[in-house]
Amino acid sequence: MGRLVFPLIFVLAAASVTPSTAQFFNDSAFASPTAQILNLSAVASSTAQILNLSAVASSTAQILNFSATPFNFLPTLAPTVTQINCYYQNIASGATEDSYEIANSSITNQSSTRFGFLDMDDILLTEGPDPTSDVIGLAQGLFGSADLNTLGFLLELNVYFPSGPYNGSTLHISGRDSPFLSYRELAVTGGTQYFRLAKGFVTMSTVFGNNSTMNATFEFNITVYHPNTVVKTMLGL
Repeated sequence: MGRLVFPLIFVLAAASVTPSTAQFFNDSAFASPTAQILNLSAVASSTAQILNLSAVASSTAQILNFSATPFNFLPTLAPTVTQINCYYQNIASGATEDSYEIANSSITNQSSTRFGFLDMDDILLTEGPDPTSDVIGLAQGLFGSADLNTLGFLLELNVYFPSGPYNGSTLHISGRDSPFLSYRELAVTGGTQYFRLAKGFVTMSTVFGNNSTMNATFEFNITVYHPNTVVKTMLGL
């Protein structure tokens, strides 16, 4: 969405400027201070604000449905980095099981990697490695075998924060889990509410694993790059 803001708003602005300004791609046009459209300090305030959606007339802002919503501020906010450390408590058996197989392929039972099996998960994210420690979030999504030759699992998770400083917000995590590696890295591909426009990464390592029960605990270190915390105030979170 952020990549679409500049060209759409610029096209609308260019239609209303003088010919000499509109010719800013022509070297000769840069002789005019007004034509220096990318040098915000050198132009009149009305021109300089074409990239600031909060300063655009409402009829223009509505082209991206930004008017009357907090979204119009997002492209102008300074970025910040949020880091979250938590533990992924995968309980594959027992009374508190949180991972259930929902599908498999025609070769899953014959495959050395169980290729094609797919689980749906609703897994606790806790503050500490002890499964009884305080819950800070839920990892809800899909886990499956995606490698025919070696153990390599697909993870597609929505991390949901039901309380605390990120109450109601989510992060989307996607990537490959290679369980025999001590260090794995996943991608943060998006988020909602507090984490709108989020991007980042997750480092993942095994803390505990039981080959009989298939229960396991993994440490997640989440690093998220997103517009700064003023978004929280604007959204009333």
